Amino acid sequence: MRVLVLGGYGLIGLECVRALHLAGYSVVALARNRSRGERLFPHVSWVQGDLAKLQTTREWHPYIQNIDCVVNAAGVLQSGLRADPAAVQGDSIEALIGAIGSTSIRFVQISAPGVNRQSSTGFYRSKFRADKALQTSSVDWVILRPGVVFSQNAFGGSQMLRMIAAFPGVQPLINADARIQMVGLKDLVDAILVSVSGKIPSKTDVAICEQNSRSLLEIVSMIRSWLGYTPARVQFELPAFAGFVISKIADGLGYLGWRSPLRTTATRILKEGVTADPGPWAEISGLVPRSFDRVLLEQSATLQERWFARLSLMLPLVIATLSLFFVMSGIIGFISFREALKVLESTPLADQLKTVFVAGGCVLDIGLGLMIVVRPWARTAAIGMSLLGIIYLSAGTVLTPDLWLHPLGVFVKIMPAVILPLIAFVLLEER
Repeated sequence: MRVLVLGGYGLIGLECVRALHLAGYSVVALARNRSRGERLFPHVSWVQGDLAKLQTTREWHPYIQNIDCVVNAAGVLQSGLRADPAAVQGDSIEALIGAIGSTSIRFVQISAPGVNRQSSTGFYRSKFRADKALQTSSVDWVILRPGVVFSQNAFGGSQMLRMIAAFPGVQPLINADARIQMVGLKDLVDAILVSVSGKIPSKTDVAICEQNSRSLLEIVSMIRSWLGYTPARVQFELPAFAGFVISKIADGLGYLGWRSPLRTTATRILKEGVTADPGPWAEISGLVPRSFDRVLLEQSATLQERWFARLSLMLPLVIATLSLFFVMSGIIGFISFREALKVLESTPLADQLKTVFVAGGCVLDIGLGLMIVVRPWARTAAIGMSLLGIIYLSAGTVLTPDLWLHPLGVFVKIMPAVILPLIAFVLLEER
């Protein structure tokens, strides 16, 4: 049996690809970056495709040749520089459903609880469009609606919950009383496997989540304990206005390519709650998703989990610090241009060359400081910052070696500006 998985290296998609392969299926995984998929899991076939650009039935036909089942594990939380929920989760999936038509291909759709036409988020509305297109088609379909997914691979909701739980000493929250039902990724993948196998009747539409809902405060406290951190000395809920400001800042950064888990869509979904009735799924499949207590018990929180949680908190500070440091360095250089030229007075360089060096350095500083806040350019900017620091130190050692002994440590202070960008480069690695 040949299965096409959309969103092949996403949070749900990659684990689905792995499980299907281990279960003996022939897997074709679709991803925007084929080579990245092949690096992450080289045991299956990968095909390159961007759902935002696959908008017609004709464009989908080559992808579904000799395919017996499609699993849609792709998802876009909110519009941004590289994201369009309506195109990815609405237009593209409607076109795919049209391409499948009356063939025997089964379609397993990963949706969400509570989606409807009047949903308050574009994420839910686009999911509804795909669900509705399936429900009104002749396609053999199964719709699975997971609660908030918690997994070993942290992204989106899993990442946000870890970040919030990792605050040292205190526990700030927004919408602490929101009701949520969690689901372990393994339970969701088990549901996908049994749906792909054909054991689940066609036109089944069910929720996959733990039996009881919990407050966001309870969930975060459980994760904090699981990570091995001491209970927060102080727990407090941020005022609604603070939550609004944080979300709007995260939304703005989304248009620079940053997919923050604190964007408006995520916070609005949490505020409205993520709850559903998992009973029908248990009756149909005989599978009962584990409670969140059990999910945490069966998944060890290792040192890498604690590193990830705390470093996820630190990354925005690292990027902001580097951006501010380099932009301000360039601006100050222009403001104090004559003083900067005096540093090169004792060197054998021609006056015009000194001017070029100082002005060029200022321009590079400002340019790199601005580049690093644009997500697609951030890793390149980080390498550029480190290299620029090495160039400054190398050129300075040759031209003005006396600055190594400057009482304010002029050259010594450049060294952190060489190392911190390299740390940012590592932290900025895509999933």
